[in-house]
Amino acid sequence: LGYGIPLNDNTRLNTGLEFSKNEIKCSSLFKGAGYESSQCSTIDNDEFKATVNWNKNTLNAYLYPTEGVSNTVLAGISLPLADYRYFNFGVNHSSYKSINKNTTLKLTGNLNLAKGFSDKDLPFYKRYFGGGSGSVRGFGNKTLGPLYPNGKAKGGEISILGSANLITPAFFFDNNEKMRMSAFIDAGNI
Repeated sequence: LGYGIPLNDNTRLNTGLEFSKNEIKCSSLFKGAGYESSQCSTIDNDEFKATVNWNKNTLNAYLYPTEGVSNTVLAGISLPLADYRYFNFGVNHSSYKSINKNTTLKLTGNLNLAKGFSDKDLPFYKRYFGGGSGSVRGFGNKTLGPLYPNGKAKGGEISILGSANLITPAFFFDNNEKMRMSAFIDAGNI
């Protein structure tokens, strides 16, 4: 259940309430090795979560922007009406600036935090993972951050990511308005 309120032409406040019924089945290897013994001990884990986010977007296009800024601040908390007790908070920024007719500079930054409270752990599937196209390109999917003893990604409670991109049309194709290429530098960790 959600409700959004436009504050002006570029700014919006969104709220939400969500109930989810989670059935977690951990393999004996995962549960027996003590990786997530506290969370694997109970199969049914219901969640009732309240969220709010604020977004300001001045981008000049939805798919291929060349100017403008998008900023988002989001917060959520699982309410004590169900099994989980955790909160999350995040700040996300993207900005685009035309350098010349064919080149755009894109800068992004993301800071996310999630943590359990009232002697409860953050659900392991709500942790942040890094590496791959969604975060730090050039690293394998889920290769950044803490690992379990078997080398698999454990995820973390804090995610810090940033990138700088130079974007140009794919000049070697005809009708290249919808084909772009970029050079980038990504940084971050979990």
